[in-house]
Amino acid sequence: MSVLLCSTLALVIAAPLDGGWSVDAGAPFPPATVAALQRVVLEARSVGPVAGLAIAVLHDDQLWLDTSGAASLTPFRKVTPGTSFRVASITKTFTAAAVMRLVEQGRLELEADVRAQVPEFPAKDGGVVTVQTLLNHTSGIGTYTSPADGRTVTAYSTEQSLGLFKDRPLLAPPGAAFVYSSYGYVLLGALVERVAHRRFGEHLREAFLGPLGLRDTGLEDRRSTAPGATGYSMGSRGLVAARALDISSRFSSGGLRSTVGDVITWARAWLDGAVVSETSWRKMTTPAVTTDGFSPDYGLGFAVYPMRGRRVVAHAGGQPGASSILLMVPEERFAVVVLSNVSGRGVAINRLATGLMEVVLDQGVPRRALAARDVADEVRFDAMSRAMSHGLVAARQEPRAAEAEVSAAFAWARELLSDERLAAAPREVEETFRNGYHPKAGRRSLLLGAEVARLLAERRGAAVLAEYPRRGALAFFADYVAACAGRACPHPLEPAFAAHVVRLNEAWEAIPPALRSLRGEDLMQTRDVAALLAPLEKVTVHPELVDELTRQAARERTAGRAGAARQVLELSARLHPNSAYARLALAEDAAWSGDRPRASLHLAKAFELRPQPFGAEFLKDRSETLRFGASAAVATSVTALFAEASRRNAAGAAASSR
Repeated sequence: MSVLLCSTLALVIAAPLDGGWSVDAGAPFPPATVAALQRVVLEARSVGPVAGLAIAVLHDDQLWLDTSGAASLTPFRKVTPGTSFRVASITKTFTAAAVMRLVEQGRLELEADVRAQVPEFPAKDGGVVTVQTLLNHTSGIGTYTSPADGRTVTAYSTEQSLGLFKDRPLLAPPGAAFVYSSYGYVLLGALVERVAHRRFGEHLREAFLGPLGLRDTGLEDRRSTAPGATGYSMGSRGLVAARALDISSRFSSGGLRSTVGDVITWARAWLDGAVVSETSWRKMTTPAVTTDGFSPDYGLGFAVYPMRGRRVVAHAGGQPGASSILLMVPEERFAVVVLSNVSGRGVAINRLATGLMEVVLDQGVPRRALAARDVADEVRFDAMSRAMSHGLVAARQEPRAAEAEVSAAFAWARELLSDERLAAAPREVEETFRNGYHPKAGRRSLLLGAEVARLLAERRGAAVLAEYPRRGALAFFADYVAACAGRACPHPLEPAFAAHVVRLNEAWEAIPPALRSLRGEDLMQTRDVAALLAPLEKVTVHPELVDELTRQAARERTAGRAGAARQVLELSARLHPNSAYARLALAEDAAWSGDRPRASLHLAKAFELRPQPFGAEFLKDRSETLRFGASAAVATSVTALFAEASRRNAAGAAASSR
């Protein structure tokens, strides 16, 4: 599967690669870790569609580089470490770095009106567009709104690129709302050119690419002879050439090409503090706050969010012929890069990157939600997971909040997670708690988790906090209950909720460890999924496995075993009676078999189980994946199913707005 294996890595990179790598770039991971990483990649490839993949994982001084599949299908050309991919919106991290470097040099101010340097961008009703609002996507500038926007097929100058959007009205006043805007980053590219007095690509080469040895990174040039990956998209009969797109019009928002070695070098430079100053890095990795008190989990050029109690700094990318992600955990000096030459695979690429992170940082234990017969238990677990994830990050990085704020957070959680509220409206409680970390909500869920973390560190030692990303939220809160039982706590949990914590933790610990840590690749290796998971049908709570079982069913269907696929999905629905996603998978299976009435019934049940509509991007991804390689009849049936899902989405959104 892999072009580079751990045993041969040092030999391969002893001479510099195209991206500037040498044997000093990293030591190999242990063989057992490499085998686990390869299993994650194999599982990802098994559900496709995949043409080529280039992956790099960095942890401290250890490096794993893996390339597989086709850079080109016709004629066939394999992916190598020197293969150049479109990195799409990972480009934004370079643009943000260029802006922050100019700020450090005193040549630019974050609060400055962008029109001071780019006067042809007109004044807008609603307020002043500043450099900072452009960086954190709160400028109000929109993004692609018509086919013409996203289908440029000729070369564009900077001025022509600005002309695509500069006269459009803002979608919101600057600072008021998070509106992800590639056009905003095009405006930043023009700004960099004006301040630096050179073309954007030249400035990147001088400021970053040259000094860091990123020899295979640069703006896409059709005249280039570098070995680039051919871009593909999903068609009804397999992978097809991605539609033609000249990305010069998005030069500073998504116009770069690079190799996996260059991008992981870029990640390592960020982790080593070699890109911007520590002050700038703190600003870039502090999530924005809109004027109405919401945090969009995006800083200045990076998404910033907690995952399993760790602070993740990342950026994904997607455009015709490319899906990519750069994900870093700075406090653990970890980074993963995944580059693909198939468009529309953002969900799968993100899942793959997360799986690789779990192998290295969590001994392969996957992040799991809880499935339960009682939906209230699922909501309790979700609340604990979110409080732990935000709280561990806050406890390490922020001073303790005022006592009044902490007390208010515990009082809020006590009332919200009461048995009465959960019995009456569990999904409303879930949604309220999910939004509880926003400043508008007083950051109460975050403060709750941070106080739990601080007390555990105080009474059990700070080192204990490093265990919880792997042990999970139930252990986190169960340890808090135990700590408060042995010695009075300033903020004990409400007794009934504490009893639920102990009950759920005991039920979780009673599940065989192999089933608690089950991964998708484990399902691939078993002959009888139902027998493997039979113990879970006898318990009231267990790990949530909808995603893994849905992918296993897809493998069965691809192998021509439609009956086995349906049995797996029916098992998933039994194990997850409260899951809209399990029901949606059954609807998809019915559509695949041409049974529209059954598909519609399952779809209706899925929407009954959802408090909010399914995300449009999620539905698009599922539809394209199911239609991939299907017959005309199947493609038509699947298209009809997701058209119905979109109608239900719209109806649900309209009802919730009234």
